[in-house]
Amino acid sequence: LAPLTRRKTAQNCQTWARDASLISIQVFSKYGPEDCSDDEEEAEEAEEPCIKASDSNVILGLERVLKLSDDFDIAAVNMSFGSIETFPPGECHRSGPFYKAIADKLSAVGIGVISASGNEESSTGINSPACVSGVVSVGSTDDGSTGFDGTETTRDEVSDFSNSSPDLDLLAPGRWIRSSVPGYGFGRAGGTSGAAPHVAGAWAVLKSKAPNASVEQVLSALKSTGVSVTDSRNNITRPRIQVDAALSALESQPRYTYTSGTSLVLTASPNTGFVFKSWRGCDSVSGDRCTVRVSSAKNVTARFESVAVQEPLQPPYQLTATPLGPHRIRLDWRDDNGENARGFRIERQNQGEDWGLLVWLWRGRREFVDGSVEPERSYSYRMYAYDQDGNVSDWSSTVAATTLPVPAGGGLTSLTSRQWVIPTTANVSGRFGGIFKTNLTLANLGQEDVEVTASLYGTRGLVQEETISLKAVTYRSWNNFLDSLFGYRGAGAVEFTAEKPFQVASVEVFIDTSSGRNTTVVLNQPTPPLLYTGSAVSLGVNVNDDKRTNIGVFNSSSRSQTVTATVHSGERGADPVQVIRFNLPAKGYSQKSISARVENGFIRWQIPQEAYLYVVSVDNSSNDGTLTFPIPLE
Repeated sequence: LAPLTRRKTAQNCQTWARDASLISIQVFSKYGPEDCSDDEEEAEEAEEPCIKASDSNVILGLERVLKLSDDFDIAAVNMSFGSIETFPPGECHRSGPFYKAIADKLSAVGIGVISASGNEESSTGINSPACVSGVVSVGSTDDGSTGFDGTETTRDEVSDFSNSSPDLDLLAPGRWIRSSVPGYGFGRAGGTSGAAPHVAGAWAVLKSKAPNASVEQVLSALKSTGVSVTDSRNNITRPRIQVDAALSALESQPRYTYTSGTSLVLTASPNTGFVFKSWRGCDSVSGDRCTVRVSSAKNVTARFESVAVQEPLQPPYQLTATPLGPHRIRLDWRDDNGENARGFRIERQNQGEDWGLLVWLWRGRREFVDGSVEPERSYSYRMYAYDQDGNVSDWSSTVAATTLPVPAGGGLTSLTSRQWVIPTTANVSGRFGGIFKTNLTLANLGQEDVEVTASLYGTRGLVQEETISLKAVTYRSWNNFLDSLFGYRGAGAVEFTAEKPFQVASVEVFIDTSSGRNTTVVLNQPTPPLLYTGSAVSLGVNVNDDKRTNIGVFNSSSRSQTVTATVHSGERGADPVQVIRFNLPAKGYSQKSISARVENGFIRWQIPQEAYLYVVSVDNSSNDGTLTFPIPLE
């Protein structure tokens, strides 16, 4: 789309804002085939790598634009990409609040955030981030030309591929658009990705006339002067931009004339709800004062930033610490900051040592199990809340707990300590960016060294085996178990076996993002997960705007089998809303997502042969998860 802003263009290629410059910010990454689909079966069949942009990287890119605005006159941001999903009004993507926060900051300094509505032919919803409040969403119209494939179009008709909903702001030509293509040439293509930069370029033209115009003023000029086009699919009418008319409607910024050599001192005075940020175009600056010596036509800009009015952060309260055994302490607390807080920082003080960081957690968490403690030792804990601007609350009260002694004989029986199966572990890409990793701790509480065999199983059975040496009366921990031990990228079940007793002390799947560490506890008790056969039931299942649910099976038997999970929404007796079948080879592992909407539902399992089962409920706003095991019925 470079021709929109290039000074030199190909013959017959019409451009505008051709004196503008471009700043390119890379937010895309190359992913391996196994990470190119959220659908597990499609991911298994994928053979080629792909290019994707995570929400976290896009938001970091927008934050970079905000920082660059201190040094450059940036008119607009163009985002010709989006989610595959479409969202109706009021149901935008779970990452919407994070997009809105940075979009509002960019808008406050006069930068328009432009996004394509998407090409899924939807008449009821648009992509994210276009659906986010504060982002200018752009749909596509046909321009009346003939495409590369001979397809003729009618001028000012909504393109049949263009997503639409009441959230849509503007329309712009999107088919057929002549633009640059890889290989230093030009070609014609269609898509809302071609419509959005028309608006970004128009934005630059309008800002050249009125450099200090607000986002609201520019958008209003484009909306009020555009050509009304009605989408025949849903009868929604939106303006197709008309730049010359918008230029006439937009009021020019005031100009003042002074005698050459005159020195002016300007003072920045923010309105209520804003703070002064910076001057641009001055000969010298002192605080909020700008000195200009008039020798030619000059444009001076004072930048202000909106200040969100919110209550001061309150510290978490009712913090308690409860020992769960020799190697675990559970923390519980309450917090009333709501969305004002972004998360929590928890610190720990070991006996006789200084305070140190234990973990960052998402604001939705109200508990955490510390699995990195030793028997019969005292530990103190404290925490505070923090927001997205770096403000922090006061410290909570300080609490302390002493871990329990190791029971005689290690507290293990020969039956349960020689074999442990962990039904799910991960080293995979997650939502909001980052990698889901597995923190795992093995303990040898006996007086002799132990050799433990770790067997990793995937969708086709055994992947790899490794040997772990555990010294007497010690433990070993891995922060990314699958990568450290197996060098493996993916997910699977792990079986541990040994000739002498040992213990899997704790297992936690976690993801580190810019918002903190979000976790799913897989195991935090000295009892191996249950082995199922026959039938079982999982209760309290929810799949909605706030939560998603994944279910998994490890076929531990020596024969292939099909495990069936029948999902019901509502009370017992309700009709099934989805049936999920796991067709697994011997020692095969699989995890699938529940796609149906479920409110306080349940899952009825049928297991022909022995297998390990689990259910993970995940908070859509944070990636925090809760893992539960079904209740056996037979």
